Amino acid sequence: MKYCVNTTKAVINIGGHTVIAPTKAAWVDPEIRGVQDLIDRGLLAESEPPAGGEAPKKGAEAGQTGAPGAKEPSTIKELKAWLDEQGAQYSPSASKPELQGLYEALKATASGEGDGDTSAGAGSQGA
Repeated sequence: MKYCVNTTKAVINIGGHTVIAPTKAAWVDPEIRGVQDLIDRGLLAESEPPAGGEAPKKGAEAGQTGAPGAKEPSTIKELKAWLDEQGAQYSPSASKPELQGLYEALKATASGEGDGDTSAGAGSQGA
C-alpha cells in the first residue's frame, strides 16, 4: 500500500471503492489495475502518511474515512438523498461510482478540507 495525493483537479475513482478528491490523499494498492499507471503519469504522487497513519490491511477499502459509528450513504438512493440535501446537481442517470465520487468530494469540501478552488463536478479519472 502506498499513501498518495491526487495531484489533479478531478476526482480519481479507483474501481468504484476508492475515491480521492482533488488535492486529497488516500492509501492505494499499486497492484490494482491502473493504479501504478496513475502514479507513473504523476496523477497520484506518493506522500508521507499522516502521523500515526497506518496502511489499511490489503483488500480493505482505502480512502474511506469517517467518524466511528457514523452511517455514511451506501446505496444509490441514500447517496442521492444526501446530495439533494446539499443542493448538489447530478445526472438522474448517474452511476453509483459517480455519485460516490461527488459525495466524497462534497464531504471533503464541507468538512473544511477543500482548498476552495476545486469543483465537485470536475469529472473523474478512472483507473
